[in-house]
Amino acid sequence: MITPEQFAKMREESKTKIMDAATRVFIKNGFDGTSIKMIAQECGISVGLMYRYFKNKEDLFLEIVDNLLEEFLKTKRLFESNANPKDILINFAKEMLESLSDELMVGVIMLIAKNILSKNKLIYQKTMERELEVLTALSKLIERGQKEGQFVSGNSLDLAKYLFMQIQGIAIFNSVEPLKFHSINPEQLIAYLLK
Repeated sequence: MITPEQFAKMREESKTKIMDAATRVFIKNGFDGTSIKMIAQECGISVGLMYRYFKNKEDLFLEIVDNLLEEFLKTKRLFESNANPKDILINFAKEMLESLSDELMVGVIMLIAKNILSKNKLIYQKTMERELEVLTALSKLIERGQKEGQFVSGNSLDLAKYLFMQIQGIAIFNSVEPLKFHSINPEQLIAYLLK
């Protein structure tokens, strides 16, 4: 007999399998070009079983986005710590550069960037809320680094946005083999900020 703990673990594993399959399908086809049927086929399950885990395609997509953005919220907490601002940004840049060598992560970042422009208001709103939380925390960190004389002067929110644009740019280039970055280091990524 299966214990409730075993059942919960099996359910969570199935949900993860669905989310991984959905991520691949969303990356390949975009949000609007993806159907629940396509995800179910990729996952090797019935459409009916999909609905036992997710109400609809939007809920599934938002959970995928939330999982990635949850990582961003961990980053936000790091940005809000009292550690040295320069050290925080070097560690953040190092982690981001490492994650950008993972094709799935690059695909998810590009998918989110693409769907910020989506006509789906719920997806736009949810994605923007989380991104703005992280950008605001990064902006405050940059401001603190400016006051401590570590970072250049300038609008801290614009400087934070520029770092995010660089990361998205690297993700775009890393999605195409001949254009991949192979030797960029964390200090290069944040060089524009340093005094």
